[in-house]
Amino acid sequence: MGVLILDQLDSLRWATRSCEEALDVCGEMLRQVQALSYSGDRAVRVVLVSRKFDYENDLALRRLCTLATPEQSDPWEQIKLHAWDEERVEIFVGKERYARMLPAMKRILRTPCYLYIWQFLEDARKDNAFTTPVDLMKEWKTQIIQHGEQKNIHADAIESFLNALLSLMQETPCVPEMALPGNQQVQEFLISENVLYRNEGCLAFVHQSMADYLNVECWLQDILHRKKVEELEAQAETDGGCTERAGRYMKSGRLSREIVEAMIDHIYVGKRIPGTKNVPVEIHWDF
Repeated sequence: MGVLILDQLDSLRWATRSCEEALDVCGEMLRQVQALSYSGDRAVRVVLVSRKFDYENDLALRRLCTLATPEQSDPWEQIKLHAWDEERVEIFVGKERYARMLPAMKRILRTPCYLYIWQFLEDARKDNAFTTPVDLMKEWKTQIIQHGEQKNIHADAIESFLNALLSLMQETPCVPEMALPGNQQVQEFLISENVLYRNEGCLAFVHQSMADYLNVECWLQDILHRKKVEELEAQAETDGGCTERAGRYMKSGRLSREIVEAMIDHIYVGKRIPGTKNVPVEIHWDF
């Protein structure tokens, strides 16, 4: 029996200009694998992997993950990965260090991607009392900038390289090295810091959560300096104006992940206030 694994499908969603084409390719691949299995030549199990947020909020991705043909006898089975239990996290963190951590920090590290980021921190930074995932990611980036300065790599050079990479990732999740600015020192430094990895002449982030956080940072700065609605409307007749407005709506989906996580932390605190147990929580979006 063969196994076909299509991992990180959620990353395709954010390569805005190539997403539809890439998902079509994946769909055709699934149809061919299904035809191979039904013909009796070879049984192939298919595993599709995506983050929950993207799966639930992207119709095209959800349609791919529920693709079926009339001959299919076995329905897709959803396997949801939940937060790790404290005993498993303790194995990675260490019993003594874990016992000293605040509840908020323990809750953050139960999510595997944040535990993965935390493990890259220096020992002194690991004991910081992070209260939200954003705090953890900020510390991770601060460490990278400081390590760069120790190697005479200016923060502006790192920021410029990352911004160029993120911009190119709107086209494809894996960017050819030749398409990036010619700062080889910064590139090698980010690979040594486990921020990027190189595969067959292309660069990508080691984990999608890193790209998400850096993108959100850029977008929040953009929001603080964004144009007035009237200015955007004045550009509506041009392709650039339409593209810019459409881009803002697409970005709001990714922003919401970080926003929701931050709000959940505030809700947890509020629920501990006497008399608030049965107070309903409502979230109103205004993008």
